[in-house]
Amino acid sequence: MTDEEKIAALNCLDQPEASYDYPTTFMNERNRKFQPKWFQTFPWIYYSKCSDSVFCKFCFFYGNGNGSKFVLNGFRNWRKSIENFETHQSAGFHIKAATIIATRNSILDGKFKPINEVIDKELDVQKQNNQQLLQPIIEAIIVCGRQNLSLRGKHDSGPLFSTDDNVNDGNLRSLLRWRAQSDSKFMELVKNAPKNATYLSPTIQNEVISIIERIIIDRRVHKLKKSTFFSIFADETSDRANIEQLAIGVRYYDLKENSVNEDFLKFVQITDQTALGISSEILTNFEELGINLKNCVGQGYDGAAVMSGQKSGVAKRIRDKYPSAIYVHCMSHSLNLVLTNSCNIALLKNCNDTIKQIFNFFNSPKRQHTLSESIEEKCLESTKKKLKNVCPTRFIERHQTTATFLELFDAVVYALQEIIDWNDCTSHTAIGFFDSILSFPFLISLHTLDFALSYTVGLSRYLQTSSIDLTQAISSSADIIDNFKEMESDSTNEFNKIYTIAKGIAEKHQIEIKKPRFSGRPRANGANTDTEIYYHNLLFKPLISAFAMGVGTLIETMLEQVVEIE
Repeated sequence: MTDEEKIAALNCLDQPEASYDYPTTFMNERNRKFQPKWFQTFPWIYYSKCSDSVFCKFCFFYGNGNGSKFVLNGFRNWRKSIENFETHQSAGFHIKAATIIATRNSILDGKFKPINEVIDKELDVQKQNNQQLLQPIIEAIIVCGRQNLSLRGKHDSGPLFSTDDNVNDGNLRSLLRWRAQSDSKFMELVKNAPKNATYLSPTIQNEVISIIERIIIDRRVHKLKKSTFFSIFADETSDRANIEQLAIGVRYYDLKENSVNEDFLKFVQITDQTALGISSEILTNFEELGINLKNCVGQGYDGAAVMSGQKSGVAKRIRDKYPSAIYVHCMSHSLNLVLTNSCNIALLKNCNDTIKQIFNFFNSPKRQHTLSESIEEKCLESTKKKLKNVCPTRFIERHQTTATFLELFDAVVYALQEIIDWNDCTSHTAIGFFDSILSFPFLISLHTLDFALSYTVGLSRYLQTSSIDLTQAISSSADIIDNFKEMESDSTNEFNKIYTIAKGIAEKHQIEIKKPRFSGRPRANGANTDTEIYYHNLLFKPLISAFAMGVGTLIETMLEQVVEIE
């Protein structure tokens, strides 16, 4: 038996109740029996009702076989009981057993420490020092993670306090040195720490990061399990090392906060990018996290065939195992696809290409400096300092690009004029861009696109909020359709507002208001029409109609999903 088991057994040995009638034995012409007061005088006594005798419970567990009459057979000679009790109590083996029990009880009660800790008194001090040394390191790692700062530098080994100030040993070590300047205890611990226990090695850093990751995931999984039902979402992307990563998250109703939450869980490295490989990774990771997908009622991915394929896509494979997990195409992504297809007009394509090329042109220090000076001189009220690039994946975000280009239009024109006078090869490129943006087809296309996107950018952002549901998404999308249909019914007047603004800017920059040149046979519906009517018929009206039709198709898809869920 272990010491804990022996002490527990001792504590479980109950004495007879106070009302117990002890048996009487006739000895030397007198009736004699056990006296309960002996329990107080000799606390080691254990009385056995079965044999009407007493045992030494101390020696029974720790006497190593000594004191046999009080250990093996029991003592019941009540005539000489006090004499025998005192003799046994003073015996060396009994004193040793009592001392062992007293020491064990003190250790278990926390009054004394185990002998190994008593011998090595420095152990507790070393533990405290190590904890005090490690805590600032953990806090610094958390700060770097929150601020998206890399931990390590080019040289991050050796003593923390290096004499060479020119060595960049990373953000973590720099933060710890700054911390030590105001924390004398930490400074002392760092300087006195053994070389093999500084807790600054990359291995320790990665271990701390992994522990933090585990804590964050556990907290989120704990909240998720309280909500019972949930949906999952996932998306793929390549990191800077060109490794395919799968971002996995969950959407659920938080009963405590009374709100819908969307929590990112983890990144998973993907080696098999087939539907089978991706679905297996999703199922395996949720199983490892202890999340039961039987409670999953939805899946949200993009519209790629590998994710949404009806026969063998990721969503189909997961739903085959968990029928309640209905697939819903990401609504914001669907809207992006709708708008991308709606803008399949040559004038708009040329406009977007020109904006992107001009952004890349100014994306150099010398030319950006020229643009910045032009902004300060020509756009005094603007808070923008540079152009925005055309978003390659989210068409809806191009509204910021068009709005910024319109706001800085005068500065861009002036900067291109300055660069044209440079005596280098860039002047020829600047001439081409100057002619492109100072053409009425570009100007009217830019204003038309900006006007149309201004109505959809709010919907796109609303569709990405965590609290929205399908019915709300349908309602908001229907409002946009109503707006576009109103524009269609009064498209001439709506476009006239856009045309008037573009015409004013054209006159300011002495831009000829004309139709685009035809490289082939002129179109029948635009050859002999007025300029405003031409752009209305071939640019504005098709764009608005396509937007309305595309969003309408999106609503029909959402309604089908609502019916399926119900």
